[in-house]
Amino acid sequence: MLMSDDLRACWLNCYGPDNKSSLDDKELQEIDEMEDAIAPLDDQTTALRQLITRFEACYHEADKEAEYVIESIAAGHCLEQSDERPPERKAELQNARDILSFWCENPAVEGINLDVGGVRAD
Repeated sequence: MLMSDDLRACWLNCYGPDNKSSLDDKELQEIDEMEDAIAPLDDQTTALRQLITRFEACYHEADKEAEYVIESIAAGHCLEQSDERPPERKAELQNARDILSFWCENPAVEGINLDVGGVRAD
């Protein structure tokens, strides 16, 4: 990845597949300088910053991850996070996997009695 040696590794998620930042390197350096001006950061603030910078919008549960980040920021510390999905999200994920598997086996398959978010496989 083509990153300036002056930039911190936490900016990794700001880079796209072409290894170019969505922000100008100068802008990232300015943000780092603002952070340095309020340093040292306490452990909770550091953990929250790490939580924010690991966020990836392409993650299949990005909406839930965003809620977790927001709730943690509001609480002032990283909240406990369960790896367990609610039953309805588990069912939707399983349906999505099953539908995609059926389509891979036969793109013209019909009669799949499954849906994801109300969208029928057919």
